[in-house]
Amino acid sequence: MKTIRHYIFNWQATSLCLAAFLAIPSTKCFAQDNTRSYVKTSVYVRENTNEGLDNVQYVDGLGRPVQNVQLHVTPNKKNLADRIEYDVMGRKSKIWLPIPTTADYVETADMGNKDDYYWDTAPFELRAYEPWQKGRRTKSIGPGRAWVGHPSVSSLHTNKSSGVLACKKYTVDEATGTLKEEGLFPSNQLLVQKLTDEDRNEKYVFADAEGRQLLVRRVDGNTYSDVYFVHDLRGNIRYVLQPMYQKQPSIDKFAFRYLYDETNRCIEKQLPGCEKIVYAYDAADQVVMSQTGNQRRTGHKTFYRYDALGRNTHVVERAVGNDSLVTIRKFYDDYSFLDQQGFNSPCFKVSAQRAQGLLTGREVAVYGCDSLLREVNLYDRKGRLTRQIRTNMRGGYDDTSYKYSFTDKPVSKLMVHSTANMPTLTQRYEYEYDHADRLAKVTYSLNNAEKKTLREIDYDELGRVHDERTGDMAELARTINYNIRSWPIVRYCPLLEEKICYEDGYPARVEYITPCYSGNISAYVSSIGKPAKGRFEETNNIKRCFRFNYDGLSRLKKAEYVENDKANNHYDTSYKYDLQGNLITLWRNGEYYYDMFGPIDYVEMKYNGNQLCKASDRFGDPRFSNGFQFTDGSDRAEEYTYDANGNMTADLNKHIRKISYNTQNLPQDVRFDDGSSIAYLYDADGNKLRTSYAIASYSESMPVTQVMHGNVSSQAQQPYMARNSIDYCGSAVYENGKLAYVPIDGGYITFADSTATSAPTFHYYVKDYLGNNRLVVRDDGFGEQMNHYYPFGALMAESTQGAAQRYKYNGKELDRIHGLNLYDYGARQYDAALGRWTSIDPLAEKYYDISPYAYCLGNPINHVDYEGSKVVTVLYVDDGAVPTCYYQSPKHFADGMRILARTEFGRKILADFTPKGSYIFGVKGNGKYADFKLRIQEDQFVEHLERRSIFHKHDGTWIQAQTTLQEGNDGKPEFRILFDINYSLEELIETIIHEFALHLSKYEKVISAYKRNGSYKDAEEEWNRSPEKIEHHDLIDGKRGKRLPGTINYEKTKGEVIKNYPNFKDTFEDEMRGYERRY
Repeated sequence: MKTIRHYIFNWQATSLCLAAFLAIPSTKCFAQDNTRSYVKTSVYVRENTNEGLDNVQYVDGLGRPVQNVQLHVTPNKKNLADRIEYDVMGRKSKIWLPIPTTADYVETADMGNKDDYYWDTAPFELRAYEPWQKGRRTKSIGPGRAWVGHPSVSSLHTNKSSGVLACKKYTVDEATGTLKEEGLFPSNQLLVQKLTDEDRNEKYVFADAEGRQLLVRRVDGNTYSDVYFVHDLRGNIRYVLQPMYQKQPSIDKFAFRYLYDETNRCIEKQLPGCEKIVYAYDAADQVVMSQTGNQRRTGHKTFYRYDALGRNTHVVERAVGNDSLVTIRKFYDDYSFLDQQGFNSPCFKVSAQRAQGLLTGREVAVYGCDSLLREVNLYDRKGRLTRQIRTNMRGGYDDTSYKYSFTDKPVSKLMVHSTANMPTLTQRYEYEYDHADRLAKVTYSLNNAEKKTLREIDYDELGRVHDERTGDMAELARTINYNIRSWPIVRYCPLLEEKICYEDGYPARVEYITPCYSGNISAYVSSIGKPAKGRFEETNNIKRCFRFNYDGLSRLKKAEYVENDKANNHYDTSYKYDLQGNLITLWRNGEYYYDMFGPIDYVEMKYNGNQLCKASDRFGDPRFSNGFQFTDGSDRAEEYTYDANGNMTADLNKHIRKISYNTQNLPQDVRFDDGSSIAYLYDADGNKLRTSYAIASYSESMPVTQVMHGNVSSQAQQPYMARNSIDYCGSAVYENGKLAYVPIDGGYITFADSTATSAPTFHYYVKDYLGNNRLVVRDDGFGEQMNHYYPFGALMAESTQGAAQRYKYNGKELDRIHGLNLYDYGARQYDAALGRWTSIDPLAEKYYDISPYAYCLGNPINHVDYEGSKVVTVLYVDDGAVPTCYYQSPKHFADGMRILARTEFGRKILADFTPKGSYIFGVKGNGKYADFKLRIQEDQFVEHLERRSIFHKHDGTWIQAQTTLQEGNDGKPEFRILFDINYSLEELIETIIHEFALHLSKYEKVISAYKRNGSYKDAEEEWNRSPEKIEHHDLIDGKRGKRLPGTINYEKTKGEVIKNYPNFKDTFEDEMRGYERRY
């Protein structure tokens, strides 16, 4: 988001800054307390007006923030003020929650009145530290009187030779690369940080003298869940050992293994249960080839090509001795490619626009056929995507146009969908925002008809979503209430009422539950209302409750079912796990016949590593088949098989004999024992385009006979194949070639005659707190579908009209055809009957301690996985979020960063701070410091007064950037670089190298200082050992030579840039002369 910002410093009796304040006529002058020092920030939200968001940060005499006041930000135009108090050593000791107020400044004595708003006597966080100046934080007590006796605690220890503080010593044989176990570390050799959460669950983090993490141990009673990190002599992680390795020491089954070349680039990676993945690089350290285990077996490889700026232009799959397939081709900077074959379609007739540095077009292959999907992107002058045209599988195109607000938020989205032999479908979304730039309303129009309100949002005084409405349907209105920690506790809708319990009891009887203080949900209550026009049927108004219990690793152990305040065990479940979250046993009660309840599943699972090899059910299948339970269709030692990439290739219990996958590990073909099959088409982006079914069916009314030599003889009955298909085509879905429905935000539309020209019917989802589709309601108030779920997503038998629509748990598509019973999450498929994924986690390296097949860390009550690759805690999902709109750096700045990325130091620092496997400016992250923050902020200043206030200089006219160290909200050091990008690439390149190579060269020392004691003060002291002024003087002092590591690093990095780009030599020399004048 690019906005204009004015920072105003008003230090008491400082005429200079006051003059600066008066010299900015465009800055709004809302009231603030002029008797105190403050910094005022204005972020403008409307073009050519003074409308904006103002924040006043008051500071004390030592320059420490003591209060933030957001002016007129609440729905009632009140201020929102918090407060920070410090102990005698200058550390944050009491942090007050924000309060709505009409005052410009709130005194500490008045903060206690917050209980009038929060209805709680402890609306603050308390922090305690070690009793010396640089002491670490040892205890935090979060807001709420219920948490007073439940702090989160941190303490430091050294390792011991036995017990919970013992740590095994693993090393790597440098000659062979093999793992060696060398007993235990001697006592007092390692630093151990013990972390205890608010539920008294313990975690121990072991680190060596260099600050390298060696072991993370989580404790569940007397059981340890240990993840060991093994480094080589260069400090690279070579092995990560999962918890089960301690019981079964198998590298292939329970270890992540990495191999590096002489420049520390990862050239081999092996995930648990998979064959190795091989990488090759070019001279710029860009990945140019990769090969997975499945590809190696078929002789395939994937190649990557780049342009001169390090941007990926081609992704090519090639087989040995065969032609190559370009799966993705990208175009940048201009639209000259529109003259090429395939882009001469009338839909691509667009006028040329400025697009330097931007992705302008793509060709994307479709796996399994010869089709290519083509795409053209258009942008405005700020580099924002304004139009995207993309061909589709049905011979047409999807044309989407965007318009944005001044703050880069979408204000409209127009989608035009066209296919061969079908009328064009036009959809328009419009987005409105309140005075604080929060999403307030979403409207929708189909084929230029009258607009319908899909979502209207009201916020409470703290900015949380409080009320939501859908058009004039009162039964769909929803109200959300929160506890003092802003966790949702009540979600009320006339058709679905929910109560979510944490530390409190159900209903107000604590002895019935196990209170949870760290965010786990202790109980969940829901009841379904009666729809206006009928259906939902027999279970309306029943109060359903689950009471939950967790183990010391926050995994769900048991869910007890309560109905109308009485425990009846109808849908009780219980779970047991191995150390990595693989389910070992699963007990599930349910309806096994009409109104008859009891055990329907007791599944015992056996594994080969993390891969399921056999599942057995002690109970037979229930006669009531409306539910969702495990079907034990086989009794073999090996009922599940997997390929070299860890994808499940057979499920004998479902009579699936073979599943094949494409190179993205997405299913391509499913074969059943009876000859039935399911085929999928995906494009190279991983989008599902088509599902085709051929399901064997037997006719009971047609005898199968055969005439042989004049005699009629009977023959075994032969099946015929029922064939169906679903096309996912842009903004529409087709079944057997006919328009079936159009997905919209919060529901879908159907048509009377399967064409977009007939009368539309709107269908709305009513979702619970996890995003599960609990109800489907027609726009006339008729209740079409009701879903009740077990933990882990299986459907209860009392769910109704299940075939009405397929999107259910987490809002994901459930395919039940021919007993498949899998949810499609996009990145992979999920079997809710067993609580397992069918493929390995694409981001498995983010969750070393968890099986790559385990669902949501074993806690589906408090977590969701929207794409099948990243677990999200539901407490922190932003219900008021606007549609995603990605910001792109201006081309000249991005090019400068890519030039940095081609230097040795640039590659290292960007890789260290980027999550493992992710890319930034062409550099692949290794995740070494991904848990620390490096913020790169871009801004465009209007005049030198802004630059002076931002860069803390009396004469800031020549300053282009500033690098600082700050304490983050998590207490860790946070590196920040602010760039003024009102300069050309030639002017910016030296600034980028200067800030990174000179001032940030010490980032590893700073982080190591922090890791020694977990103290920000130590990190700050290390940072200040070579302050900016000293580094500058060392840089310009040519007589004695460079002495500081930063200046040596700067000269080395500058030399690499000039070698690669000789035209920048004059730029560096000019800047050096400027430094000599200024410093």
